[in-house]
Amino acid sequence: MSSVGFSVSVLLSSALVQGERVNRPLAERTIGSDATDVVLGPDGLHVYYTAVAAGGEVRYRVPTAGGISTPSGAALGAGFTPDGSRSFVVTTSTDVNPVYFRLYSARTDGSAGSVFLAGRGGFLQYQFAPDSRYVLVRPGPTSMLVDGSRAEVDLGLPYGALPTITPDSTLVLAWEDRSLYRVPIDGSEASLVLHSLSDPWQFEGPVTATPDSTRALFVVRAVAARQLWSIRVDGSSAPVLLAGLGALYQYKVSPDSSQVVYLSYDSGQETLFSVPVDGSSAPLQISGAAGEMVDFELTGDGLWVVYIASSPLHDELYSTRVDGSTGPRKLNRVLPFG
Repeated sequence: MSSVGFSVSVLLSSALVQGERVNRPLAERTIGSDATDVVLGPDGLHVYYTAVAAGGEVRYRVPTAGGISTPSGAALGAGFTPDGSRSFVVTTSTDVNPVYFRLYSARTDGSAGSVFLAGRGGFLQYQFAPDSRYVLVRPGPTSMLVDGSRAEVDLGLPYGALPTITPDSTLVLAWEDRSLYRVPIDGSEASLVLHSLSDPWQFEGPVTATPDSTRALFVVRAVAARQLWSIRVDGSSAPVLLAGLGALYQYKVSPDSSQVVYLSYDSGQETLFSVPVDGSSAPLQISGAAGEMVDFELTGDGLWVVYIASSPLHDELYSTRVDGSTGPRKLNRVLPFG
């Protein structure tokens, strides 16, 4: 989810995270005498920046390969839709208390002027749908088409709900207090409570939608205990418990949406487990006693997990099958720390 504050950093790289293009700041500084808010365009062919000209600040673009800077004709900001077709900028009004934020959208190629989408007092956060058609805005949350052709729609979720958009861009999943909700992203139906928790359990962290958009995964916590659950987003069945032993640290869903791999502190060590996303069988330990887990990632086909384990002497790189059919395999000689 994008959060825009009072200034925009110098931005020269980007990545896709849950369907949203997130620009990662490399430095916060002014280029030359007055150029600021530098960002690499989504196609990589142009660099955009703001500079002072007659009448105020102007947004310029210059070819990445070098050339003449020209006014971009659009209010380009730190956010881009996943398809790169539109950019977003947030402006602030500091003469009111709390500060008022306004969200604008414009075509990245500068072929049309910017369009006002939404305004909020105090803070404003936005999140794109993977198909680049909708944007969610918090507080709210509300949804609207990215080109402004449809007014924002209240999704009927609790004010503080933290939304997750399913990969197929059709549903919004969110929890607030002890209830998990789902609602169509276009607001065409009322929100539905998928599951409610009983005391002392509480939700922790964002909801995760499986890549095929059929299930939601969520973590609940009571004191020091954590549990990982899975539920169908259509509400056709009760949630199933995937992991309930040890301290759960993080989890990742396989690309084919069939398995969940999670890191847990169990039996005095950090261990990787895999479990079917529908809970049809018990969790399976897939890593050995290799020391502290630094990080892990699933391969694109979902068959293997690659992970780094740290010991008092050195780091080691391993791989193991998600289905547990092979034991961990060391992939390296001794790696230096860092």
